[in-house]
Amino acid sequence: MRRKLESHLYRTLDEFEEDFNLIVTNCMRYNAKDTIFHRAAVRLRDLGGAILRHARRQAENIGFDTDVGIHLPESPKTEDFYRFSWEDGECLLTLFTPRQIITVFFVLSMSQPV
Repeated sequence: MRRKLESHLYRTLDEFEEDFNLIVTNCMRYNAKDTIFHRAAVRLRDLGGAILRHARRQAENIGFDTDVGIHLPESPKTEDFYRFSWEDGECLLTLFTPRQIITVFFVLSMSQPV
C-alpha cells in the first residue's frame, strides 16, 4: 500500500479501501485472536473504517467526483464538512483513553473553519 500511495497508483478511494480491508482481513484471519497482531488489526479496522467514512463524506462535501477523480465545478454542499456520525464517535470512544480523545477533539476543533 505504501508503494501504491507514494506512486499515486490509487485512482479511487474504493481501490484504497479494498487494499486496506484485504490487509486487515488477512491479519485477522492468519493471526490467533489472543495475539497483538489480531488485536491491532481489529483496532485498525475500527479506526480506519471511521477515517475512511469521514474521508468519503469530506470528498462528497467539497464536490469531489470519485467516479472520475476530479472536482466538480461547484461544491454540492458546504454544511457539516467536519461532521462525524454517532457510530464514528462510539468507535473513537472505545479505541482511545479519555486523554487521547480530548487531544483529538482539540486538534479537530482547531482545524475547523471559523
